[in-house]
Amino acid sequence: MHQRPGTFVRGEGLTEMRRITAILLRPAVRLSLAGLDSRLAMIPRATDLPFASAVGPEPLHLAILGYGVGPGWGVATHALAMPGQLARALSHRLGRGVEVEVITENTTLPWLLGLLDELDLSAFDAIVLSPGAYEAMSLMPVARYRSLMQEAITRAATKDGSRPVVILGIPPLDTAVNPESFLGAKIRERGALLEAAVSDVVDDDPAVAFVPLTLKGPVVDIRDSAADRYRAWSESVAAALAARLAPPAQMPTRPVTPLHRLTALMRSAFDADAALVVRAADGASWIDARRSHRDVADSAVPLLQAAGRSTEALFEYSVAGRLAVAQTLRSTSGGFTGVSAVFHPDPASVNRRLLRNLGVLIASELEGDRPVTVS
Repeated sequence: MHQRPGTFVRGEGLTEMRRITAILLRPAVRLSLAGLDSRLAMIPRATDLPFASAVGPEPLHLAILGYGVGPGWGVATHALAMPGQLARALSHRLGRGVEVEVITENTTLPWLLGLLDELDLSAFDAIVLSPGAYEAMSLMPVARYRSLMQEAITRAATKDGSRPVVILGIPPLDTAVNPESFLGAKIRERGALLEAAVSDVVDDDPAVAFVPLTLKGPVVDIRDSAADRYRAWSESVAAALAARLAPPAQMPTRPVTPLHRLTALMRSAFDADAALVVRAADGASWIDARRSHRDVADSAVPLLQAAGRSTEALFEYSVAGRLAVAQTLRSTSGGFTGVSAVFHPDPASVNRRLLRNLGVLIASELEGDRPVTVS
């Protein structure tokens, strides 16, 4: 198609118009961003530790990085926000334990890139990125956003695709910016363009998924039914992760047993790095770990052997640089049934009396003569 000098085809004209509009709106954008902190301070957010979990075997470890949904807008705890909702939704789909950690200390995409360089991402089985809110409000050029997101995906993913990455859409900004204003309309328009750019970037990578944070009906306030929104969003994220983390042919689901629950209870009770139960009869083990459980699994046999030799019911043990407080487990007739242990950086802080009481429950469950149910 021939084009007269000085004219644009339709796509080029729209891009140039958006660029000019963004330049003209810069003073309004700066003014809006200057008052953003005070507006966000009025919105309730989760105030507990940025962490949530769902009990189950072979726990997965996920990280949510970014300012979009990270703070838990509109709810009091992270259990009701994305971490808790996602942990439960993914655990239900896979039949595994799930632990979700949130890191959100800054609002910008360049900060997120720096964080991806600083973190030891090998500790996580999947990464969820929640960018774009600040970039939409600052009317970041689409080309720059696409470039930054390509770099973020490169840093978050593994070359072999073994660690899935999910990119979340931009959450509702109506509470932060008046949606009826001209600036609000332009921010919403820019957000849609940024999301479309990310969707295009991830289309060719099977290990990466884009999950838009869609809503039903008009947004009045992010505080309205926030927990329900997180639940709906988490179901979509869980579906994307489940398809990439556990193809049915590779990882059959396992039921959650009382011993899984007791192991998780033991780790939680002492705020330990990990908890371990090993059965003497066949060497079967149950593990609940805050991070990767591979090195804990390697300590199962040495701990079982140490417990078999120990003359003390409780003993401290060090394996692969980890400190543990372990307990020899015996049946009601006095027979050796196994060992339980909590891995803690400060073994002296572990309450021995509570550990003994939990050991009684675990030994009873191992023996099988008095089934234990822990809710």
